[in-house]
Amino acid sequence: MDLREYRATLLQEINISAATNRNDIVSEFIQYYVENMIDAEEFDDFTECFYEPLVPRQKKVQIDGYARDEVDNTFSLFIADFSNNNIDIETLINTQIKVLRKKVEGFIEYSLDGYIIENAEPSSLGYEISELIYNNKNKITKFKIYILTDKIISSRVKKIDSTSIEGIKVDVSI
Repeated sequence: MDLREYRATLLQEINISAATNRNDIVSEFIQYYVENMIDAEEFDDFTECFYEPLVPRQKKVQIDGYARDEVDNTFSLFIADFSNNNIDIETLINTQIKVLRKKVEGFIEYSLDGYIIENAEPSSLGYEISELIYNNKNKITKFKIYILTDKIISSRVKKIDSTSIEGIKVDVSI
């Protein structure tokens, strides 16, 4: 089975799951990959949460879920870039990676400085996650950003450098 056949089969499974479960296709895509990552012991549990708040300075902020490891105090945040394109396999380029990364880093920054918990609806899951980050900012040792995509990574993407936010290391995995 080549890449195109595998991808077509995978997209078909995700579409069938979405229809069967009466769920959003992006949610099914996220669940598929997260279950595989849990099986590979990348993390133990996952909470899905599509959250895209309005924030100042025309910054785009978004997360699609999180996982927390209380043993090593790592906080993982997820964002999906799902094309669901059955015809062509799209390519994920550096510019797109930076945009997705900045959306999640924006959520981290606005969580650490308390902006989201001061301005978001307290009953929202995004508020709860932001509050969890804010209340544990002195304990969190690392943020991991996971970009979940059905695209092929461009051959020009060689390395994604780690950064830090308020002294906390931020790694990105695709």
